[in-house]
Amino acid sequence: MYYKLLLALIVTVTLEQSAIAETQIEHQCTDALMDATKALMSTNDSRELNIVVNNSTKFLKVRRYISTKWIPKVRGDKSFTTNTFIMNLEEYVKECASSASQ
Repeated sequence: MYYKLLLALIVTVTLEQSAIAETQIEHQCTDALMDATKALMSTNDSRELNIVVNNSTKFLKVRRYISTKWIPKVRGDKSFTTNTFIMNLEEYVKECASSASQ
């Protein structure tokens, strides 16, 4: 009887930890993407962008995704504006979180 309760507790804790970790990654992606967008709109200097990205998140995989994939993608899009970012924020965060959680 006790082993069933213990097993249920272990499964519940494991699932909760997975959900919490995903939420933290998404939160870090959102903050870092917002900071990077502000920096993109104000400067074209790659060093300044890297400093902003490094200061905006502690997760290396999020930093790497933003620096190597997201910023080049956005720089190549001539129609990218702050409004476009806000409208597509959920999509950007999902891409960032899926890349960072691999």
